[in-house]
Amino acid sequence: MPVFLPVSGLADIEKLRAAYLDGLRQPQELYVEKKVRSGSCYLIQASDENMGYAVLGQDSMLLEYYLLDQHIPQGEHYFEQLLRQLDVRLAWCKSFDHLFLKYCLRFSNRPRVHGTLFRDVIERPLPSFELEINTRPVEETDATLIKACREGMYESEEEVDEDVSNKRLLVFSSGSETIGWGSFQRVLAERPDFDIGLLVHPDHRRKGYGTYIAIFMRRYCYQNNWRPICGCKRENTASRRTLEKAGFVSKYDLIEFPLSL
Repeated sequence: MPVFLPVSGLADIEKLRAAYLDGLRQPQELYVEKKVRSGSCYLIQASDENMGYAVLGQDSMLLEYYLLDQHIPQGEHYFEQLLRQLDVRLAWCKSFDHLFLKYCLRFSNRPRVHGTLFRDVIERPLPSFELEINTRPVEETDATLIKACREGMYESEEEVDEDVSNKRLLVFSSGSETIGWGSFQRVLAERPDFDIGLLVHPDHRRKGYGTYIAIFMRRYCYQNNWRPICGCKRENTASRRTLEKAGFVSKYDLIEFPLSL
């Protein structure tokens, strides 16, 4: 019978999690990673041997489930016991996380797509405009305007403050007007993957500026030897279409699984 041993944090599962991340077909999603950082970690053990780990987020949502290869033959049984012992009823699974996906499919019959994940790119040219578009690093004085326009990119004003204070934004302007912002954030330390985001001022939407910002941010990543990745909620059709126009290609989803025994 497996034991799910609570540990103090990600440092206690560091080696197992490195193996998990190395085994993924695509880079981790920042939206999920932020929830993992604040989640509850469990070592999966039997006879005092570490077989894998699990991470639960808010409301006991299962975010990661990993087993060493030699224990995969018992993986379905361990997964079932995890649901029973930790009362897990919901999971978020990236569609490129094949082992986790396998078990979610066996214990759920009502999955739904929560988010669209972009990991591939078709190169596209920057759109041209009548007035030149200028770019500069964000400043503390930009925070107020960003907060007023944050819907669709930031869930809270605190997230805006964090990106501004850490200089993780570029400001785009045309003439004397700010037209939007582009964000960039490393997903995991010592890995080259950077999540990029974009936000267009409401007065300048539906003019092609979002596509411009997305392409510019991708090229900005390339110039710094980073790999640009991104994602958006499934219902955010405007962001999804903008990213697609900018050449981003989605072959993967973030799937929500209601789980039952």
